[in-house]
Amino acid sequence: MKRVLLPILVIGILLLSACAAPSAPPAEAPPTPPPTEEPAPPAEALPTPPPIEQQMYTLVTSVKPSGAGSVSPSGGQYEPGIQVTLTATPASGYVFDHWSGDASGTSLTTTVTMDSDKSVGAHFTATATTEWMTPISAVASGYTVWGGTWYTGPPSLSIDGNKITAWTLNDMGEITFDLGGERLVAGIEAYWGGHVTNGNTVNVYVDGVQVLNNEQFGATSNIRYFTAVRGRFIKYQTVALPHNEYLQIATWSEIAEFRVLVEVK
Repeated sequence: MKRVLLPILVIGILLLSACAAPSAPPAEAPPTPPPTEEPAPPAEALPTPPPIEQQMYTLVTSVKPSGAGSVSPSGGQYEPGIQVTLTATPASGYVFDHWSGDASGTSLTTTVTMDSDKSVGAHFTATATTEWMTPISAVASGYTVWGGTWYTGPPSLSIDGNKITAWTLNDMGEITFDLGGERLVAGIEAYWGGHVTNGNTVNVYVDGVQVLNNEQFGATSNIRYFTAVRGRFIKYQTVALPHNEYLQIATWSEIAEFRVLVEVK
């Protein structure tokens, strides 16, 4: 019996020892390595922007009439703010008159500031020669009898070459001379024989445009110049003063002269 119990006792002690011993912790799993990140593709290079173009303005010039002259410089492209000096040079037979468009004035040079596109015109006029001419006819008007003497009828004028046979014009009388066609008139020459002024003056008109005001013409040759006016009819009008009621251009058949200075291109 003892033989049987002894082995059992030994097995029991072993079993108790095994239960009493602390159990070993389970082995930890090795850490999971972080996922391997694939390298990002290289960034695409941005395109190089095109160079910024400098803003430019255009200058254009013209000559009027064509061939009458030139402008220097004749035009081109300029940066903003540039000041360009233009010079007008007339061709033979012409003179410079004025600038137009984006410039003004009558000087041969002008300055343009290029703050936008510009257009400038240079105007020229043909130089003129002059000649004296006699009107082809004349008509008197405004006749009134003054004093009841010297007169046999209203004023009458006849032209023979440069000679005009005239009667008397009274207060505000006038003679209208016909040039036979439109001309550029720049002056008159008047010679009235006999008693001529008596303190009075005259106005002169070219097609209604007054060119002389209160001019006094005497018994000798009188030449008057004025700014050229285009017209056909020259009106020579007396202006009576308070103490003189008439202007005697020529008594009876005395000889007078009247010529007109005209420009010839």
